[in-house]
Amino acid sequence: MKKINFIDQIHEMIGDPLRKKVEKQIIEVALNNAYNQIVYDLVSKGARNFDLCRKTFTGISVTWDSTQGVYYSNYPAAIVPYVNESMIVNTVQGNGFRFYPTTEQNILLTEGLLCSSQDNLIRTLIKRERIEFYNMESLDVEDIENGSAPTPRVSTIKMNLAIEFSGFDDDDEVYMPMGRDYEVVQLALDLIRNEPIINLRNE
Repeated sequence: MKKINFIDQIHEMIGDPLRKKVEKQIIEVALNNAYNQIVYDLVSKGARNFDLCRKTFTGISVTWDSTQGVYYSNYPAAIVPYVNESMIVNTVQGNGFRFYPTTEQNILLTEGLLCSSQDNLIRTLIKRERIEFYNMESLDVEDIENGSAPTPRVSTIKMNLAIEFSGFDDDDEVYMPMGRDYEVVQLALDLIRNEPIINLRNE
């Protein structure tokens, strides 16, 4: 079902009294809260078909953080909160290189090792606010010390992300495991009927 269809369906189901005072923006807030909760439940229960809830983004820029001395990419949309980040980001891809997740401890152990810069594996450290990349530099240390600007091996990447409902475009298909879309609608309806409208509006 498309995102706009979720919104229109609930707008019809809430009935005339509520319809007159509930804007579609409020319905989207309720749907966002409901969708996030259902996705969280799917992940916490180890649902195998959680991949349905991801959206693919391409052409995401890789940027150099001169303060931290690391390459990174920002998420193109808000990711579902309270879920382990490694579950949120399924794949990161770039032409000719392999990406695999790592930890801060592994980075500390391998940083500066010669072998770290000789393979084609780019290490990804998944954080709540962004993804950081290690072994991404294409230049030698000597080149950079001589004034060359840091240049990443890959300038853009692709991500598969579990994003919030609000991050979908109106015409995007919002895929859910069978029956879960019904749960999202019912939970959103409960929120609209039971939550003070002012609270949803403030969100």
